[in-house]
Amino acid sequence: MQHLVFQILTRGTVDLATEDTCLNAISPWIESDKTVSVDNAPKVGVDQAVAKRILKTHLPASLCPFDKEAKYIHVVRHPVSCFASCVDFVHSNLRGFEPDLDDCLRWFLSPELMWWGTWQEHLRGWYERGTDGENVLLVRFEDMKAELPKVIHRVAEFLDVSDLQDAEVEIIARRCGFEYMRTHADLFEMHPPHILQIPNRFFVSGRTDSETQLPTFVREQIIEACGDAFPAGEPLADLYPDCATATSGRAHEGLVEVGAS
Repeated sequence: MQHLVFQILTRGTVDLATEDTCLNAISPWIESDKTVSVDNAPKVGVDQAVAKRILKTHLPASLCPFDKEAKYIHVVRHPVSCFASCVDFVHSNLRGFEPDLDDCLRWFLSPELMWWGTWQEHLRGWYERGTDGENVLLVRFEDMKAELPKVIHRVAEFLDVSDLQDAEVEIIARRCGFEYMRTHADLFEMHPPHILQIPNRFFVSGRTDSETQLPTFVREQIIEACGDAFPAGEPLADLYPDCATATSGRAHEGLVEVGAS
């Protein structure tokens, strides 16, 4: 999404692969010290009169600075698929020291342990903030994979970028597709390489069904926890109906107790 916003604001006229720069030199990551600072970040756009700075963050809405003049795009991914992606990321950066699946599950579901809060807290915060105004857009990761041109038009409209031509959308979709970004992974690094890191692992597979690779009890416990967090169903009923219809209570044997030692 970070790269997608950059490509939309430049209307596909800038190919980072041919420029002497990378995304982190253009777009600050708020909670990182490995990117350009907010103060030094350039404004991005074909028309500099309406150009915008692109800021990236993993912070929940409760911790993210908020301004009614800014626009916020929150990307949400199915919680089980999100967990699978987190496990891939942790394992690729802790080679030989990675925790087992049960410990990863405890971590993912724990408000005290999980980075920047749980999946449920993130969705609730950004969803509630979006209901208070028109400057928050929720986008499903799965829609980016399945219908990227439609997402491009939706994001462009949200950012007040008008009349994208078919040729521009085609260029933007290609550059923001999985194959292009994996081929040029060095342009989108989240942090510098380190001694434990498995090479070229940030773009692992680009799948939207990663959850199918997990044991059934893991999928069931994550879905149940997310369903319990939204007893009224909103917004899960529209985003991920399988989570909204999850039954409450611990009905399955062998599930990991969150917070257990």
